[in-house]
Amino acid sequence: MRAISPQDLRRAMLDHLALGSGVDRLDAPEALAALLRRAAAFNTPCPPRTLRRAVLEPLRGVLDSLDEPAGERELDQQLDELIDSLVAVGDFSERRDEDPESGLLRPVLINVERPAFAEVGRHVLLFGVAPDDASFVPHGVRRDQVEHRGHLRRILVSAIDNLARRCRQHGLEERTPDGVFGVPPAEPALAHVQAYDELLAKEGGQVGADLEDLLVLDSTTDVSRYRNRWKQLNQLRGPVLDSRVVARRHQAYGAAAGARPI
Repeated sequence: MRAISPQDLRRAMLDHLALGSGVDRLDAPEALAALLRRAAAFNTPCPPRTLRRAVLEPLRGVLDSLDEPAGERELDQQLDELIDSLVAVGDFSERRDEDPESGLLRPVLINVERPAFAEVGRHVLLFGVAPDDASFVPHGVRRDQVEHRGHLRRILVSAIDNLARRCRQHGLEERTPDGVFGVPPAEPALAHVQAYDELLAKEGGQVGADLEDLLVLDSTTDVSRYRNRWKQLNQLRGPVLDSRVVARRHQAYGAAAGARPI
């Protein structure tokens, strides 16, 4: 048995994650995203807080910032935002079931999505998490050829012959660029609002009010706390109760169904 310094441990962990020479800190977004994927491979389905704890606790004594409560809160917030990003890009998905006895919605659970890829411009983007954190990098691709940028992973198409075909042969599900980054057609803001005003007028202005799992974006709350801005109807107070709002509802698998005015 030999002792190892926190500095040597940090270096060993980064080497094991194989994130490339550009990532030299364990609290970098690339490293934390990789640690979240690894934790998810073994812990999901589970609540987001379980993933955050699974990453944060082993880093005690390794990251100096965790010696102070403020540093721990900052890292916990960073992990929370990264989980949202990993859900948005398709590495994770959200699931929320209904309690059969009470009829109330249970807390959100995070699950992993199956390995996939999409060819976008000069790169192939990788998505998903393999069970037990097994590597799903295609044959002929070295781990150091996978570039990590924030929560994204990509491979330069020109670096590997027949890269897309190798991904398909390796069992990765193929996605289209529109399926990953597709956005609605561009239109003026006033036209967008007017279109929904007309739809709501036809429905009497009460669309969705009878849905128990409806979440409403409270425009009166702090914009820097996005997750806390989504509230159930019975939590709303003040002028927002009589205004037109953006809302979404949960579905069994994946992110919440698209936000829409009501």
